[in-house]
This record gives sequence, structure tokens and C-alpha cells, in this order.
Amino acid sequence: MWYEIFFTDSYRPGRTPEWRMVASIPSGSTSFTWRRPMAMQGSNCRFAIRSRNHQGQFGSMSISASNVTLEGLTLQTPALLSPSEDGTYNNYVPFVFDHSLVKGTPRQRAFYEVYYSRSSTQGGWQLVSGNLVVGKEPFYWDVSSFSAADDYMLKVVMRDDDGNSSVPLIVKNISISPHNNVIIDTLPPKGTIRILNDRVNSEYIKERNLVLQLDSWDASTGVKKLTVKEADGAGTVINDGVEEDAANIKTFRISVGDGVKIVQAEFKDFGSNVISTSTGSLNFRPYFADTDEGVVSFLADGPRLEKDGSGSSPTDVWVSVNGDPSTLYLDGSQVATHAGETTSMSKLDTALYIGTQNSDNTGTLFKYEESVLSTANSFAGVDSAVLSMATYGSKVYIGLQNGELYSFDGSVLALVNTFSSSVVGLNADGSHLYVMLDVTYSLQTYDGTTFTSASVINGD
Repeated sequence: MWYEIFFTDSYRPGRTPEWRMVASIPSGSTSFTWRRPMAMQGSNCRFAIRSRNHQGQFGSMSISASNVTLEGLTLQTPALLSPSEDGTYNNYVPFVFDHSLVKGTPRQRAFYEVYYSRSSTQGGWQLVSGNLVVGKEPFYWDVSSFSAADDYMLKVVMRDDDGNSSVPLIVKNISISPHNNVIIDTLPPKGTIRILNDRVNSEYIKERNLVLQLDSWDASTGVKKLTVKEADGAGTVINDGVEEDAANIKTFRISVGDGVKIVQAEFKDFGSNVISTSTGSLNFRPYFADTDEGVVSFLADGPRLEKDGSGSSPTDVWVSVNGDPSTLYLDGSQVATHAGETTSMSKLDTALYIGTQNSDNTGTLFKYEESVLSTANSFAGVDSAVLSMATYGSKVYIGLQNGELYSFDGSVLALVNTFSSSVVGLNADGSHLYVMLDVTYSLQTYDGTTFTSASVINGD
């Protein structure tokens, strides 16, 4: 069952009106909104409703108790209090509408459109603003960049969503005379700086690569430039930074070494006024992670020629610190992070290899070369955690907890042998690879072809 709603604009007692069905709605509905045509109007209007079922049967018609009047919805020409004809305006032209004849009527659903033109040109009408809602606060038209002239014209039209429009209002002889203002800015901007890096212990910061939140504002001209600097604990600037465009988020790398350091932000506005703010004195420990794990793997690599080409540079020191994630340092500087706990490291040519024990007791072989960390191999077998590594000849050897021993030449991974117990230690010299096995306390030597049992170590 459903309801049928009817309308007539010619209801008179004693006569049968011409009913027009305007809607069909589901039974049980308690309200219905009818959007009538704009041109429909009359003073003898009534509504009626009846029910109908799926068999075509319908009930008697129930008619509204008295006539209603529908006013015409013809859109009225807008009324303006400002601007006025022959008016003169500088940088802004205020538009103030007289809504008194519109508010509270169906026309209030309409909106205004404003256009401008010049009588001395043939450019046509240009839109100033559209969809100005009836009842909106005064609208200000920015004409500060317009040419000074006294022949501007305005056209204001009222429109609605049905495409109807009013007779336009034309305002002539508008004079525009913009002032060439000069902004005097003598006050510096304001700003704040905050380090966003997570800290397990708020007393120390372990990262060298900082993420900074920089909030700034200026009352007159706006903040234009930003410089991030570093100072020591005494406030002496040790890194002047580089002036950049102002931004809310910046990255900054502090100097090597532990100690008290200050990160400063210098904000400059368009008037070249400058203000400096800082994080205050903070304790940095970029060499060691701020956890209880401590250094778990250490590798001295020997002189690296690329520092100055002479071969006399200091030894490269690789340090790995476990955490979530684990962190790799080179000469005290953080260079990479990775998942899993580091158990061993070894160097082959220019690549550093890192062995890990993951949370599911599997292992991963990472490769760090030319500032890029990548996964060389993932060991997926049961108890395949990496426990030891060493470089022998032209290959890196990897010992696993499940007794497997692999070799890797940088591209090919090969299973060398499977022992009955975990490979807990690997070492090498010019002639042999030495393999330490768990439980059996056996030391195996390997010459690249054959394994030989070297000795039995008393575990007591």
C-alpha cells in the first residue's frame, strides 16, 4: 500500500476541483516536502491524500481543512545599500544587500551573482563573486590592483538552483582609486622549535638525523626564511646551517659525538627582521642506543683509501646496537637501521654483511654498500637464525643455529656443509676457516675443500 498526494489551485466549495497528483509515497510516511514550480501561485489551493493498494483499489480522498495561498516565486531584483552610483572607493568595495524583502520567503533559497565591467571598454561582464547566499554578511571586493578609473559598472543578479534569474540591478559610474600602500615592518616574527624523534628515555637523544617541527608567524608581513643551527653546551654555534624557505617540518643532522648540544632555529620575515629560538640544552648519545641492549657486534675494518687516497686514514669502526629497530653505526655516525637482532658482521670487498636473529628464530643476511642497506638473503628454515660470520678467501661464510654453513660471494649463496649442532663461531686467517660448533665443543678447520676436526675442547 502507498499514499497518493494531490494538489489543486482552484478549490471552491460545492464544485469538483481539478486535482493533480504531485507525489506517491510509501505508507507509514509521516512527512513529505514538495518543491513546487516557481510559476505556481494562487489563493484557493488545497491538498488531498488517499491510499492505494497493489490491486488498484483506493480509499476515499482526505482534503486539507482550508485554503492555502501560494505566492509567486518570481525572483526579485536585488536591492543594494552599497555600493551606490557615483560612489568612489579605494582598495575595497563593500557590498551590503537589503535582504528585508527576501528573508523569510521562499526566495531566500536563491543567491546573488556580482559582475563588473567598464563603459569605456568592450570586455564584457567579468564575474566578481558567485553564490553569495541571501543573508550573508557584507562582501568586500578587493580592487587594490585595479586601474584607477570612474567608469566602472556593476551588475547584480539573483538566481536559484532551478536556473531562474531576476531582472539584473545595474550600478553605473563607480569610481575606483586604489591607494599604493607601503607596509612598515619593524617587529620580528615569533617561532618555536620541537624535536619529533621518539625517545625511549627523555634524558637522552640517540639520533643524529633529527625531525624538527617549526611553527612560526609574523603579524605584519609573514615568515619568509628559516635557518637551523647547532650550538654546543656553552651556546657557541658550531654549525651555521643554511638559510631555506620557511616550512613546518625540517630534517637536520647534528655533529658526531656524545654530549650536550643545542638546536637553534632562526626565523626571518619579509622585512628582514630576525628572531632566534632553540630547543634548550639536550643530551645527545648518537653513538650508543638508549636501551639496555648495548653494543652486540663490533668490526674494525682497517684503513679506507677513499678518505684521502693515501691509505693513512684512521680505521673504519662498525658498531651494531640491538633495538627496535637495530641500528648500524660507522665511525660513530648512524648509517642504517634494520629489523632483527644483529649477531655478527663481516666485510667482503666494499660491502658489509650483517647477520640477524629474528623474532621467529629465522635469520636474515643484510648487505650495506654505498650507503644503501638491502636484504642479501632470508633464511626461512626452522632455527635458521644467523649466529656467526667470517670472510675467507673471496666469500663470506654464514653459520646458522640449525648447523648449516653457507658461503656467499656477493651474488650466489651456496650450502657448504650441515653440522649436527649450531655453528656458534667463525673465524679465518689466510689459510683456513675455523668453525666452532655448539654442544660438541668441536673446532673444525676448512681449507676451501675439506673439513678437518682440529681438537676437542673441554666444556668444563
